[in-house]
Amino acid sequence: MNFSNMKVAMRLGFGFTLVSALLVLMTILGLARMAQLEDRLTDIAEVNNVESKYASTMYLTITERALALRNLILLENNPTEAQIEVKRIGDQAKKYAETEEKLDKMFTSSPTTTAKERALLAQIKAQAVAAVPFYPKALELVEKDKKDEAYKLLRFEFRPVQKKWWELLRELMALKDQQTDQAVADAEKAYANARNLMLLFGALALLTSIAAAFMITRGLIKQLGGEPKDAAEIAGKIAAGDLTVAIATKPNDTSSLMYAMKAMRDNLAEICGQVYRATDTISSASHQIATGNLDLSSRTEEQASSLEQTASSVEELTTTVKQNAGSAHEANQLAESASRWRRGGGLLWRKSPIPWGRSMMPPARSLTSLALSTASHSRRISWR
Repeated sequence: MNFSNMKVAMRLGFGFTLVSALLVLMTILGLARMAQLEDRLTDIAEVNNVESKYASTMYLTITERALALRNLILLENNPTEAQIEVKRIGDQAKKYAETEEKLDKMFTSSPTTTAKERALLAQIKAQAVAAVPFYPKALELVEKDKKDEAYKLLRFEFRPVQKKWWELLRELMALKDQQTDQAVADAEKAYANARNLMLLFGALALLTSIAAAFMITRGLIKQLGGEPKDAAEIAGKIAAGDLTVAIATKPNDTSSLMYAMKAMRDNLAEICGQVYRATDTISSASHQIATGNLDLSSRTEEQASSLEQTASSVEELTTTVKQNAGSAHEANQLAESASRWRRGGGLLWRKSPIPWGRSMMPPARSLTSLALSTASHSRRISWR
């Protein structure tokens, strides 16, 4: 899919989805690393430190009992103080037993307990069993006031057992300290790895967001052909009827919104020019039509006047025709009279031509006058 052909919403969705995916992945990895770090810190705080504390407590109870035995040997005729030291030995023995039991349970239940730790604890238990008989025996010697024997017992027989006991506990504590140091180092390493991963994915998310923003912005600017604000301003001016607004387009730009608006502006300007020219043509034609209408009206009035004159001439012609009809009737009568005269007076005509000729003049003059009148009326009608 071509990124430049994608819709704006799809582009934005794609960019934000990619950035969000990187952020989610960074969060998941960060949480996983934090969980590992928490496990290591929990192992340090709730396992190693507690086990080390138990081992230290056991070590101190051995020391406390050793001090109490020494004090019993050194005390001279002081039953009260002796009783305190005896009680101290009993309390520390009880405390040791309780602490050893707790440590044993932790070693048994903890999945991080090593074989070396279990072996050391087994040796410590065995050494404690070996040391237990010396306490009542030393107390018995002190009660019998055999302090020298009690001292020799503690110094030469019990001390090697006690020393081995201490060494085993110190070894266990050293092992726990070593494990704690290793756990701290692992926690620091896990923190460093988590930090580096989060920085890496954060940088990737940042670069991806910058790249997505650049591509989306570049695509939009390419499609718009300029800033959205400029495009909106130009569109507003064109909508307001300003077709002289300047529209700048980039070289080789043939598909942007700015290019389309520029083409639209030019086409609108051309259309408006054509409309203006057509308006002038229509105005001129309208003027000509108005002039023609006025001329037609004038000619119509003239024709109406001519029709009135024609009607008047027709009436006159009708009158003339009637007169001509009367004249023709009269002429017919005169012609019949002349014919009678001619037939009846043919003989006299031949004998006396002049007198008959004078008697025929009135009818001839009447016919001539009638013909002239008819011709005159005909000429007037033809002229009209």
